[in-house]
Amino acid sequence: MNMASLDIAIAWSETYPIDYSECESLGFVPRNFGDQIPSLFTSVSGLLVNHAADGNTRNLDAVVAVVGEKSFHRSRQAGYAWDWRTFKVGSKDCVAFTNQIAGKVGLATPDCHNKYPQDYIRELKSINKGSFYNQPRLH
Repeated sequence: MNMASLDIAIAWSETYPIDYSECESLGFVPRNFGDQIPSLFTSVSGLLVNHAADGNTRNLDAVVAVVGEKSFHRSRQAGYAWDWRTFKVGSKDCVAFTNQIAGKVGLATPDCHNKYPQDYIRELKSINKGSFYNQPRLH
């Protein structure tokens, strides 16, 4: 079973390689498109988006963790239990969402405050390369 942490979403799949257009995935974003800039300065309404990976793989960078069934389900449960009501860049954003779920599957997690998603994914890969107990496939 595989859990992928993407720049834009968390994806779950029972097959590898992951077909991001077909797998279950969640993303955490501002509810309104026009709130992207205000979310830099203040909390705005948030939204969990289902199938967030579908169509969003143009600049894909991912950490794929091959995990056991228990971790797979625990990470999915954490994703759906996320308090999505408010979104604030730098503290309660897509990076914080991803960080919480990465921790649920046993990945070492970097500080996630005030990080761009791409920088966070690179750091998550770096600190887990060769050290995760069941060796996530990194790509």
